[in-house]
Amino acid sequence: MSIFLLTVILFYFLYRYSLSYVGYSSIKNLYSMILFLFLTVIRLSIGTYLIESILLYPFFYLAFYVDEECGEIPDLCSIGIICISIFFKRTHLFSLIIVFSIGSILSYFKLIGFGDIKLFSAMAFFIGEKIIYVIFGSSYIGLFYYFIKKKERIFPFAPSIVCSFILLDYLLLLKVI
Repeated sequence: MSIFLLTVILFYFLYRYSLSYVGYSSIKNLYSMILFLFLTVIRLSIGTYLIESILLYPFFYLAFYVDEECGEIPDLCSIGIICISIFFKRTHLFSLIIVFSIGSILSYFKLIGFGDIKLFSAMAFFIGEKIIYVIFGSSYIGLFYYFIKKKERIFPFAPSIVCSFILLDYLLLLKVI
């Protein structure tokens, strides 16, 4: 119960942060927060495997909403994920270095944004070699999103990354992977 209370408090502060970051309030922001709170409650009701991943959901909400509205991912998201990883002693430094190195090369050629690389790297620091599932999953979700958005050249990729990680979290919880 205390981890849920801590998650709700994080949601509140990151909601306030997103309002100041974006500069205006919208109903989409409120709907996004309600959706992520709902996912958190469902995640808690299913089981406690990797319970610390619940604390990542508020940071995912922030990345999801701000990238959708502004086209950039706040550094607070990556820093928060890394801090939670260190606190719960779930550190995979080698995975972080590999993902960040490959991502930096892709970012240099403008194939992916640097905020997305930071988010992938922070996730790799948390889940280790399972980041490959998130990368492939977010690529498929991003491709689907690309066709829905009428093939715009630049589109927010953080919602695809976040959806892929949450899907992986549920699959790990249900012991499918």
